[in-house]
Amino acid sequence: MRWLEGFQVHQCRKLAIVKALMADESMVDKSTLDLEIAMTLKVKEMFPNLPDDVAMGVIPRLDK
Repeated sequence: MRWLEGFQVHQCRKLAIVKALMADESMVDKSTLDLEIAMTLKVKEMFPNLPDDVAMGVIPRLDK
């Protein structure tokens, strides 16, 4: 249960970062993003109508 809660928090943080970057790309140098965030951002850019929960599930958690 603890792992699942941690995973959900991770997904929510990832979504918040991606949405912030999509709103104002000048906030962060894209070359400094970790692979998971960069790939998720690319998915959202390519498929802007893709629901957030689906987009977050497309790219796996890459840090573990």
